[in-house]
Amino acid sequence: MLSSINVTMKPLLESANGIHLTAYLKNRGEYSDLRSQALDALNLAKKHLAPVMSSDEIKNFLEPLVRFADDGRQLKNFKGSIGIFRNESSFRALSLPLDVEPSCIVADTFHVKPLLKWMQVDREFLLLGLETGSASLYQGDLYGLRHIDTVLYPESLRNLEKGLSLEGLSTYSVQRKKLLETMEWLNGWIMNLTTVVRPRLFIAGKSELTRPLLQILEYENASLLPIRAAFTQQKSVEIAAQIRMILNADAKKTFEKALQEFHYAVDMKQAKGNVFAIAKAAVTGKIRKLLIADGIQIFGKLNRKNGELKINGKDLDHEDDDILDDIAQAVLANGGEVTVAARGQIPAGRPILAIIDDPTQSHLSQIKDFDSASETFKEEGLL
Repeated sequence: MLSSINVTMKPLLESANGIHLTAYLKNRGEYSDLRSQALDALNLAKKHLAPVMSSDEIKNFLEPLVRFADDGRQLKNFKGSIGIFRNESSFRALSLPLDVEPSCIVADTFHVKPLLKWMQVDREFLLLGLETGSASLYQGDLYGLRHIDTVLYPESLRNLEKGLSLEGLSTYSVQRKKLLETMEWLNGWIMNLTTVVRPRLFIAGKSELTRPLLQILEYENASLLPIRAAFTQQKSVEIAAQIRMILNADAKKTFEKALQEFHYAVDMKQAKGNVFAIAKAAVTGKIRKLLIADGIQIFGKLNRKNGELKINGKDLDHEDDDILDDIAQAVLANGGEVTVAARGQIPAGRPILAIIDDPTQSHLSQIKDFDSASETFKEEGLL
């Protein structure tokens, strides 16, 4: 079965309770620099874990990260930035195709804002290439392409004369029947491989093969590739590069549309900017869309039962996390959408904005600012 970024990220986004260590390493192309960042993360993690773990418990908890930092071959194999995720039951290190700032956070959830940004800009796809005698399926994203499988058609179809048109097939009932049977088989093959995820499917090949398949294909998100009329396995990388151009444009349009929606919501006074009101709405599943600023970390604690916030000036202990990150996870857990943008792209330069499902509920707008919030956070636009 095929996997996807969303499936891979889901356990990280949903993991909660207990100790969670998240570290991001910026890959500048030098092993010594990566190892130095990993060691810095280890030292900071020890500092945060010391009040709640014994020395032996800390040693056991950090052992996978120590091994990772000492494995020069593995570190050198990472092409992009590195995200490290450790809780009491698992350890993962992911290559991230985006720029990150070196950091290490210990909290009761993973710090996932960079992952949300990755999911936002990446676009997974499938490429199905139809040749005269075979079909090839590939899975790709903005940064790579993986060959899944190549299957041969039945002998009778492989022997069809090259260039035979779909109209020509209508005069050869036997050959046409074999063609349609093969397309039915291909439909089942694709549907069985994509029971878990179904990203956008591009179909490439000559029209006498692609059109009959598209007519019977049950895959909802499929389209003919307009870039070329024929497909060969040798040209799959080139075709994938052209697909990425299409998907990059789609991602840009989606992002711009999200920003436009928030600008409109602000103009119509339908967007909430008070972080305390947003937090309460997030945990109760009332936020339809959330916009948070990238490059900003505001530490504190979010009560996931009642939405109450406690904001600190810095990362104080093993329970503190970026509250923008925690609110985003709460919104996602309740089926809302989250967009990450540079602060300068957000209306009025606010660090967080929300569109709530029921803006008529007046109690959300009447929530008073917490007296304990300092002038520093007022300057940040949190109130």
